[in-house]
Amino acid sequence: ASINGVTRTGAYVFDADHGLLLQFHGPALRLTDMLANPFATTSSGPRDRVVAPLHGRVLKLMAHEGQDVTEGTPLMIMEAMKMEHTITAPVTGRIAEISAVEGQQVTINAQLIQFEQPEEADQ
Repeated sequence: ASINGVTRTGAYVFDADHGLLLQFHGPALRLTDMLANPFATTSSGPRDRVVAPLHGRVLKLMAHEGQDVTEGTPLMIMEAMKMEHTITAPVTGRIAEISAVEGQQVTINAQLIQFEQPEEADQ
């Protein structure tokens, strides 16, 4: 890469979690493509809610409170960075609460949807 007219060399590696590790002269930097899978979770991450992956505006709600959804079901469309992004269900379950409304501006990590806990859904 050329930065301010100075050519730098480094190393890069793509990983399985849509990440890119970059290393120039110093510590490695990890970049993650949040648009590839903004709701990827680890075993320790929350799976009972959906949060905004980016700052943006809710264009359209495609689900409602009390609705049973399967993993991958489209829940809403957000506009961020002049692009439309379909937000899908990260889990199979019942929607307990939708915190966003159409036209609302949301910040990154703002809670959008809360799912019922499995024992709540069975009642």
